Amino acid sequence: MLYFIEIPDNLMEKMESGLRIRGSIGMVNKDRLDFHVYAPDNRANSRFIRLRHGRASVNKERVRLSISIDRNERISLPTALYADTGEGINFIVAQANLADDETTGK
Repeated sequence: MLYFIEIPDNLMEKMESGLRIRGSIGMVNKDRLDFHVYAPDNRANSRFIRLRHGRASVNKERVRLSISIDRNERISLPTALYADTGEGINFIVAQANLADDETTGK
């Protein structure tokens, strides 16, 4: 069976230069496929920790703290919120201080 894959010209130029491009191929009809580039992975520039009920992450553009607790979990909700939030905030502040030290050279 013969398939035709449609790839935009700018991606073909990058691929011809030896650059690897990650993506997926979707079938448009029985003999035509389209190539779709994956979104860039920005996690390489991000620092994060896992919390008991969530995660905290820091990168150049944003700070993120997310907590998710199942309502059926047998814990004290305020205690869990304070513990995870406190741990996340400490991490975020420490990362912000590291970034400031790297910028100022201290």
